[in-house]
Amino acid sequence: MPKVKIITDSSCDFSKEYAESLGIALVDLPVFFGTRNFEEEPDRSTSHFWGMVRTSHAFPTALQPSPQDFLRTFLQFEDFDDILCITVSSKSSQTFHSACLARQMLIERGGFAPHIHVVDSQNASIGLGLMARQAANLAQQGQSAPEIMRRLEFMRTRLSLYFVLDSLEYVHHAGRVGALKAFLGQTLKIKPVLTLLKGVPVEVSKTLGISQAMQNVIDRFASLAASHSEVAIVHAHASSLADALAKKLKALYQNIKIERFEAGPAIASLTGPGGIGLAFLEKSARFA
Repeated sequence: MPKVKIITDSSCDFSKEYAESLGIALVDLPVFFGTRNFEEEPDRSTSHFWGMVRTSHAFPTALQPSPQDFLRTFLQFEDFDDILCITVSSKSSQTFHSACLARQMLIERGGFAPHIHVVDSQNASIGLGLMARQAANLAQQGQSAPEIMRRLEFMRTRLSLYFVLDSLEYVHHAGRVGALKAFLGQTLKIKPVLTLLKGVPVEVSKTLGISQAMQNVIDRFASLAASHSEVAIVHAHASSLADALAKKLKALYQNIKIERFEAGPAIASLTGPGGIGLAFLEKSARFA
């Protein structure tokens, strides 16, 4: 039976403990508050991160891991037949390119046994997490790397994440939206519903207020989901919003399985507090 190791990056919004329970290795995206490295904090919990958000004069900034970070991780699994590294969208981060450079460095060294496959998820947050978890489950079942990658390709075209941010201030600071959009989102209380399409954030609807935005996301799940039996909610320091969204879904689909995840520092650095998202497989391919 082939031994396949699954590696992903910390923008998947899995805790290290949860990732380890699935057999997934995480490579951290470093997060800085100015010159202060969150990874060097004695307390690296999500609650401490939000405490730093409240008290720091600097916005949090997530950077891509270095090729050396991936190289160190790859070298830990020399006894595996294959390493499958699934990264956040290459359109949102240089993380994919760092992983590719680490792979090339090992090829040039020679003598490294495992075949390393780097996969651009074209997704982020729990969208990436669900792909990595599926890969880990298939690896534990004994499927080969090519078999797992075929499943990931299927998921890449159908796995959607629709999300709403309370404020565009954080993504604006990160240079992801224009100044006008950030201004409109804050002053007119317009809540754009966003998704990732081919790895790029796109606006799919404008709504007035968070309640209307969440209803828009629910309506998309109702009309687009391949199944109404399971869904994943991710939130950024917004457990009450996650509670409300789960309650609405339960009212519509009594036996639905709802998983909840909290955004880790890498994604929370972009969303800021108050973000909420819904991830699920769609019944049709979202793009070719």
